[in-house]
Amino acid sequence: MPFYRQTKTAIKPKPYPKELLTIGDHIKKKRIECKIFQTQLADMLGVDEITIVNWEKNYSTPKVSMFPKIIEFLEYEPQNKIITLGDKIKAYRRKLGLSQEKFAKKLGIDASTLRKWEWGNVQPSSVLKERFLKFCKMLKVDL
Repeated sequence: MPFYRQTKTAIKPKPYPKELLTIGDHIKKKRIECKIFQTQLADMLGVDEITIVNWEKNYSTPKVSMFPKIIEFLEYEPQNKIITLGDKIKAYRRKLGLSQEKFAKKLGIDASTLRKWEWGNVQPSSVLKERFLKFCKMLKVDL
């Protein structure tokens, strides 16, 4: 029986993106840096492996309730730019894992008002701005 040289080829995984535009990009970069598999990360976050795949391929985005665990894994807030008060409000809300409705209720305001703050359409009054900052300070949430 003659011997012949057999070559095997493997598909190399795509490297993580150079520019981190989405939450999935941040997750993939950190996972690769930590040298862990998608299944391991899924177990850490309490989700399915396919969920991690979908986030990393940007087919879907995590529910806001997942953000506290994701931020803990990433060790930073994945929102690229926190410039405006609206950005800060959204970052706090995501860090707490709360929907706009639940966060608005905790602040004692209407969800549509919170939405307008986050979008930058309306600035909160000084009283409401102070209430927001006091609330976040009370919970010891910092970015």
